[in-house]
Amino acid sequence: MNIRRLSQIFSLFTALALLFFGAPSLLMALDPLALLAASFATHSLIPGWGWFLLPATLFFGRFFCGWLCPLGCLNGILSKASLKKEIPKKFRFFKYFLLFLLLASAGLGFNFAGFFDPLCLFLSAPLPWQNPLLFLPLLLVLSVNFVFPRLWCRAICPLGALLGCLSWFAPEGLSCSKCGKCSPSCPQGVSPSRPEGECIRCGNCRVVCSKKDRNFSPILPAFDRERRLLLLGAAFSLPFLFLKGMGKKRSKGLRPPGVSDENDFLGRCVRCGLCLRLCPTKALQPSFFEAGEAFWTPKLVPRSGYCLPTCNSCGQNCPTSAIPRLELKRKNKARIGLARVDPARCVGCLQCVGKCPHSALSAGEVPVVDLSRCVGCGACENLCPLEPAAIKVFP
Repeated sequence: MNIRRLSQIFSLFTALALLFFGAPSLLMALDPLALLAASFATHSLIPGWGWFLLPATLFFGRFFCGWLCPLGCLNGILSKASLKKEIPKKFRFFKYFLLFLLLASAGLGFNFAGFFDPLCLFLSAPLPWQNPLLFLPLLLVLSVNFVFPRLWCRAICPLGALLGCLSWFAPEGLSCSKCGKCSPSCPQGVSPSRPEGECIRCGNCRVVCSKKDRNFSPILPAFDRERRLLLLGAAFSLPFLFLKGMGKKRSKGLRPPGVSDENDFLGRCVRCGLCLRLCPTKALQPSFFEAGEAFWTPKLVPRSGYCLPTCNSCGQNCPTSAIPRLELKRKNKARIGLARVDPARCVGCLQCVGKCPHSALSAGEVPVVDLSRCVGCGACENLCPLEPAAIKVFP
C-alpha cells in the first residue's frame, strides 16, 4: 500500500471521526470554495484556514484531490466496481462552468455553493435513518460511481475546478513521450502529456511508466484553447464580487440564535447543512421553495424541537460564521423571536409555564409572556398539546 493510499484512508477516517463526534467544522475550515463563495456574497473577506490551500495548490498542484479529499477517496473505492463507462472528455469542463456560475450567483447574493461542495456533501450528510432527505445528495454522488467511475471528481466537483485553475500554473513535473502506457491507470482519465489542470498528483503514471519515459522536469503545460476559455470565464465572474446584493431582504422565518442581519446571513450561508445535522432537537429545519432565495437555509421550527439553553453547536460549527459563534451565556440572551399566546384557543393547562427554560412565562388564566425574558427558543410552542399550538413564536 503506497503513501498516497495511506493518506487517503487516514483523511477518510479522520473526517468520519469528526462527523460522528460532532466537530466537522475542523475539516470544513479547510474548504476554500465555501470561503470564496461567502466572500463574493458578502463583498468582504471571510477568514478561514482554507485560503492557505490556494497558494499551496499553486506550488504543488491538486494534491488535496488526490491525497486528502474524503469524498474523492470514497469515489475511488466505489469506482473499482464500476462498469467503466467513460464520459466524453468535453463534459469534464462542466465543473468549471459550474464553479463560475456559483461564484457569479454568490456575487448577486444567492449563495448555493454548499449544494455542490464536496466537503459540505460529505460532512453534512447524517446517517440514512436520521434524515433521509439530507443523505440523498451524497447517496446519489456515490452510487453513480458504479456506472461512470469518478464522475463527480472528473466532471462536476467545483472545488476540484477551483484547484484545477490554480494547478495549471504549478509545475507539472513530467516530460512525456506520449506512449500512452499510463493513461488507463489515471484516475482522472487524462494523459500526462496534456493534464489540463486535471492531474491530482496521484503518481500512478510514474509507477507504470518505463524508465526511459520517467524523465521528470519542472515544466509548465501549454497554454491551450480550453485554458483561454476558462480564464475568460474567471474574468467574467470577478466583477460580481463588487456588485451589491438585490436589496434588503426580510427574514423568512425564525433564524438560529445570533442571526440579526438577513442580508449578511444569506450571503454567508453556503447551505452546507451542518447546523441541520448537528441540532440535537431537530429544531433547525431547511427552508424550501416558499423561502425564495433563502432556499435550504436553516430556520427554527418549534413544533419539531426547540433551542436548548445548553447547546450552541450550530454557531460553533458554522464554517462561514453565518450563525455567529456565541458562548452559551451570550447565545441564551440572543433573541430568536417572541412568543405570543392566542387566548381564544388556550385551554389554560399551563404546561408551558413550568417548562420554559428562560422563566419567561407566568401563570394566569392563560400564560403571560415576559417580553424582557423571552428569547423565542420555542419550548412553549413545542410542548403545547393543542394542534395548532395556542402559543407560537414569531420573528
